[in-house]
Amino acid sequence: PVVISVKNELVGKVNCLTECSQVGYCGNRNVEDNEECDCGFISECTDDCCYPAGGPDAKLGCKLKPGARCSPSKGPCCSDQCTFHAPSHICHKDKASQDCIGDVRCDGIQATCPLNDTQFFKPIDALCNQNTQLCDRGECNKSICTLINKTECVLTIPNVEDPLRQRDVDREYLCHIGCFDTRTNSCIDTLALRMPNNHSMTGFGYKHRPGHACAGTAGYCDVFGKCRAVDAEGPLTRLKNMLLNAENIRTITQLIQ
Repeated sequence: PVVISVKNELVGKVNCLTECSQVGYCGNRNVEDNEECDCGFISECTDDCCYPAGGPDAKLGCKLKPGARCSPSKGPCCSDQCTFHAPSHICHKDKASQDCIGDVRCDGIQATCPLNDTQFFKPIDALCNQNTQLCDRGECNKSICTLINKTECVLTIPNVEDPLRQRDVDREYLCHIGCFDTRTNSCIDTLALRMPNNHSMTGFGYKHRPGHACAGTAGYCDVFGKCRAVDAEGPLTRLKNMLLNAENIRTITQLIQ
């Protein structure tokens, strides 16, 4: 059934499974350097500002229609009326504590959203990634441990080789962010550290986001903030083994040749 589904999906997809160097083409809905716009093929294009790929005149594909100043396919700062949005139009909404860019407004002269304009960046060391990291020039990539001049580390249970196989282990503790203390040469839970007043931990410590590695690489933090052992035979592994076995690979190869 999997192989049949792959075959059905490939039918009519003339640009599927091409080499990386051939990926750029009119109709892929990505505006390349030699294109004015790209709303896809004629069967899927809903853009009134752009000529689609596969139309009666192939030379017009991915070009702006007469009178159009821009196309929404180029970016969110172009309206459905084929004109640039006013500078008051918000093209990127602040995602609260998730990223380091606030509300971004169009500049009125281009279709793309000016996400790299520093005026829209949140302050350096503002909390981001749901209070697990800090902002740095528009990027959420600094550890909260830098607030107290420390480096981030992985919390472990002392003298326990395989903590995730022990019933009495505090699995929630393993998903807390730790900072390395050079005085004690140990990894300290952020719950036990004093942070600046404007970065209050509300008494619970900083926790890693779901999916983050814990207990070294033996586990991952679940949605409840507890460390769970990695299932080596989980559903993704089983799916990979099913798709990539030798027989299915040979069948798929024959279908696309």
